[in-house]
Amino acid sequence: MEESSPTDRLLVTAALPYANGPVHIGHLAGAYLPADLFARYQRLKGRDVAFICGSDEMGVAILMRAIREDRSPEDIIGTYHPQIRDNFERFGMSFDYYGRTSSDTHAETTQDFFRVLDDDGGFDLRTEEQLYDPEAEMFLADRFVQGTCPVCGFEGAYGDQCEQCGSSLSPTELEDPQSTLTDATPELRETTHWYLPLGDLQPTLEEWIEAHPEWKDNVLGQIKSWFDEGLKARAITRDVPWGVPVPEDVAERHGLEAEGKVIYVWFDAPIGYISATKEWARQEGDPERWRDYWQDDNTTL
Repeated sequence: MEESSPTDRLLVTAALPYANGPVHIGHLAGAYLPADLFARYQRLKGRDVAFICGSDEMGVAILMRAIREDRSPEDIIGTYHPQIRDNFERFGMSFDYYGRTSSDTHAETTQDFFRVLDDDGGFDLRTEEQLYDPEAEMFLADRFVQGTCPVCGFEGAYGDQCEQCGSSLSPTELEDPQSTLTDATPELRETTHWYLPLGDLQPTLEEWIEAHPEWKDNVLGQIKSWFDEGLKARAITRDVPWGVPVPEDVAERHGLEAEGKVIYVWFDAPIGYISATKEWARQEGDPERWRDYWQDDNTTL
């Protein structure tokens, strides 16, 4: 980072840990200790620092653990969020605020993003056939289905990506798909989802990335490989019973039923940094202060 005046603001973040299990020493060494050291150093230099983190409590990973243990998702996050938060406190992490994505503030903020994008025509609405488990009576999104990656041939690829080659996938692209919930053979059923047309945004994203040479070479290399392949539209909603609900007014506008549809975790989770900053600002007695860290050009993320 280039040197800047002591009056500049810094927003420091660290990866939101999934609240489906405890954190361990590897988490601390890899993601949290470096960010904590950086935040402490900047405070010593007199910078205005907000160090923000929180538990990622939505998505299929939480739901899968709940199903496996015959518990509710609320019970899972109720167990692991306080455990993770308390472990961070005992290790001395100097977060200014540690939030959670099950909060009302987070749901409202995520739905606001979704609503604005829909209002501006930022989504494509598509009705397509998706994999469905007739025994579990659920559509098979993300980690609820495994199969062979059509790109590299890895047999343990998930319905949203291949952990072997990093390719972004959709469940219907998998070869020989199998439900991870039951032994039932998945069948195809129609469903409607909101898609983010990343291909249309690729020129803008390429221009933005080129303006940020400070990113690590390995990160830029991975992004370039995605650009070379051409970005694909990604579904931003899911038919699963756990997550931030699709706003009813948005669904009704399109003649759809919102019940049972939630926002994809990789859409809602990054917004968790913003919602946690909002909660921190309220805790500090200045509810609008979050804007200084997210909407002011004098702040460095």
